[in-house]
Amino acid sequence: MIIVTGHKRSGTSLMMQMLDKAGFITIGEKFPEAWDKKMYGKNKEGFFESKFIDQGVNNSTSPFTHRDDTELSAVKVFTPGLLKTDFHYITKVIVMVRDWREQVESLKKLYKVSSDGVNKYPDGYEYFFAYKNFLDDFLKRGYETCIIDYNDLLQNPEENCERLKSFFGVGRWDLAKNQVKDKLNTVKDKVAKSGNHKLNPDVEDSFAEMLDKLYNAIKSGTIDEPMQEQILAWAQSLKPTVDKINEEYTAKKLAESAK
Repeated sequence: MIIVTGHKRSGTSLMMQMLDKAGFITIGEKFPEAWDKKMYGKNKEGFFESKFIDQGVNNSTSPFTHRDDTELSAVKVFTPGLLKTDFHYITKVIVMVRDWREQVESLKKLYKVSSDGVNKYPDGYEYFFAYKNFLDDFLKRGYETCIIDYNDLLQNPEENCERLKSFFGVGRWDLAKNQVKDKLNTVKDKVAKSGNHKLNPDVEDSFAEMLDKLYNAIKSGTIDEPMQEQILAWAQSLKPTVDKINEEYTAKKLAESAK
């Protein structure tokens, strides 16, 4: 399968829309019936949600028995689901990446109309672990990967569609590029006016610097050993906070269900 991965609000839905227009088989509902209709405006051309998005494509979740059945099928799978996806189901992987400031701001806007409420983690944490986990998985399994930067895609659709045409060797990417419109980035101006990460005042300077390095490393595809060591060190330092938040969140949910 063609796996479209990345973090939430990184352009995964847009890429699914493009693959749809390019003539690939797309898996997932554009607008799930259970969703509040206010969500629809956040991706007017569809989200392409499915059970695979968090569960991944594996022998437990997939109805397909042969890779040939899914060779030209595309599915959106966030990075936690990618880690659960069996290698034999992976044909190629498109990784969508976006500046962390824009992603955090866009996610906050989404949560305002989402039943999920608010992000339980501090700003930047989910972003960091999403791409850290992708890197770990890629370095271990080495599937064919094309990395697409969201802003670069909006600014240079023809160039990126040529890259994707070369990556796949098939598809009507001349039609797919029509899905790309610069106005899709509704938080770019707000982030630009902030000038720096002070848009996110709770993000420490050192962590903001790490997030910038991670973003630039992912989009450029250059991850050297010193960078890997920095990422690992940050993951170890953040893990106690993440574990504590997860424990408190689980306890809260259990208490609510017991009422």
